[in-house]
Amino acid sequence: MNRSGLATALAVFLVCVLAAVAAQASGGYMRDLDAPVALDRQKYEVGRQLFAGTLALPPAGDAALQAMQARVLKQWQARLPLAQQQAVDLPAQAGRLSPAQFDALGHYLNVRFKIDVTGG
Repeated sequence: MNRSGLATALAVFLVCVLAAVAAQASGGYMRDLDAPVALDRQKYEVGRQLFAGTLALPPAGDAALQAMQARVLKQWQARLPLAQQQAVDLPAQAGRLSPAQFDALGHYLNVRFKIDVTGG
């Protein structure tokens, strides 16, 4: 191979390398950096059933518990996507959820809709 052919091949190689580096640096091929949420399958399933309204709940009990759950459930409801806000009524479950069910519903919302439920 003569000098001009070698220079051309080297130039083509450098262009290909630079294009690959530029494509990687553009972020187009970067993976999502959000930390995955740990999935507790049993909590997730109970939360899904509560969200869908397919789990039977007792009537509302303690007024203080109902007030606390109503406040938090209203916040969670407001953080849902609009279509889901119109489809479910989380505050209607206030005072009817056991602490384990309340935690399971929060876990489901955190996993399914990426809603931060730690702040209440």
